[in-house]
Formats: sequence, structure tokens, C-alpha cells
Amino acid sequence: MNGSRSQITNPRRRVQGQARRGAATVEFAVAAPFLFALLLGMIDMGQMANVGQAVSGASARGAREAAKPTTDVAEAVEAHVVGYLAERFPNTAETTLSSALQVTVLDAAGNVLTGDALGAVQPGSAVTVQVVFQFDSVRWLSGIGFGQGGTLRTSTVVRRG
Repeated sequence: MNGSRSQITNPRRRVQGQARRGAATVEFAVAAPFLFALLLGMIDMGQMANVGQAVSGASARGAREAAKPTTDVAEAVEAHVVGYLAERFPNTAETTLSSALQVTVLDAAGNVLTGDALGAVQPGSAVTVQVVFQFDSVRWLSGIGFGQGGTLRTSTVVRRG
């Protein structure tokens, strides 16, 4: 034998290793759909948070416009809100954004201001801009179940200049 050892292999050990590899494949096949669903849920929640920040920014932009003494009509406030959202979502048509959006301008007493009623608000008085936005209009992952028909609401209060 010249100093070399003969190697005896255990055929059972090799079969057990191959069987374990097959078990790992089956385990992955069982776990992968749950992990993938979790990943999609995290992406959807992240996008909802991002859209929520955009709606909050749009409300603030509309409120800044409502605070200006030169702004007389509530429709100008809505135009600024839609313009801000159009900047944030350039791949979504402005008509789609407008249909998914509700902008309400209120005076200090909570009365809805329409038309040129904003011009009658006294300087120093509080003006509230409320924005309600349908999340599904800009959603990437529609149909996965979470947050279907979700509505994002925010309001910003400013003093009229």
C-alpha cells in the first residue's frame, strides 16, 4: 500500500447530505412567498409614508398661498396644492391628481371659503387649508390588499397677512 491510506466512503453520509439539500430547497419554497409578501408590504407602507409627506407639503404650500393678502380666491389655493403634487408625482396626470384631491379652505370660525370669500378674511385671522388625497391614484402596488382605498388627510393653519 506504499504508505497511502485507502479511503472508504460512507454512502449513507453522501445520501443524507443530498437529502438535506433537498430539504433546504423545500424550506425556501415554503418561506419565500411569505418573505416576498413582507417585502411588498414594506414597499407599500414606505410609499404611503412618502405620499403622506407630499400631501402634508401640499397643504403647507396651499396655506402659504392662502396667507398672502393678495390671494382673494380659494381656487388659487387649490391650484397651488395641485401644482405641488404635480411636481412630486410627475408621472401622474394632473387631471388624475385633481380628481383624487379635495382641498377645503376654512376661516377661523370653521366656515368654508369659496370663490372670493378668502379676500374678505381680516389680516391676522386664522385660515385653515385641509387636503384629502386618495392614495390609490399614485400607488405603485395596487391590489395587494393593504390600504385599498386609503385616504390621506392633513390640514395646515396659518394667519392671514
